[in-house]
Amino acid sequence: TLKEGLARFPHNRNLNICRLVLSSLGADPNLRQQARDQLKKLINDADTADPQAARLSVANAAHIYANIGWRLEEEGNLEGATDAYQYALRLNRTNKNYSRITRVLIRISQSPDSATRLSRLAGLYPDIPYLKALTLKLQGQYRAAIEVCQQALTAAVSKEVLLLLGDCYEAQGNHTQARAEYQRTISLFPDFQPA
Repeated sequence: TLKEGLARFPHNRNLNICRLVLSSLGADPNLRQQARDQLKKLINDADTADPQAARLSVANAAHIYANIGWRLEEEGNLEGATDAYQYALRLNRTNKNYSRITRVLIRISQSPDSATRLSRLAGLYPDIPYLKALTLKLQGQYRAAIEVCQQALTAAVSKEVLLLLGDCYEAQGNHTQARAEYQRTISLFPDFQPA
């Protein structure tokens, strides 16, 4: 249906954003980069000509990436979902996008080869504090993981980061501090099931 829409409306910005987003997640690395570059150009051109249109283009692209991530997550393609959510997060740094990528990372951390998978993802996405802290925790570097969590919490309070902070303290043997972080998580996010 996207091809049909583009055939009828080749200059429709939203349809072109959809095409570029889908291409940017494809298998061919060269085509992926070309699509990302074209998407940036489309948004930058809109920003110059019409800032409101640019904001809508960015929001639309982030929404499409998030939807694709959700679909890939449902299919069990967690690395693909991580890619899609990461682009959504880069375009729109909302707690919702952060929670989505964190949910996938938690699922990956429960797999048998979690340390390898998370280390690879941490190299690809060094700007996701939760991923960095989770990787450090799985490597037994609790103090470093605690520091990353504390730093992330100064920027924005996240239930996942709070819970991970408690887990790091518990793994370190500091049960008093772990309990305090778990209680803080519950008091701030009473509906958060893992807490």
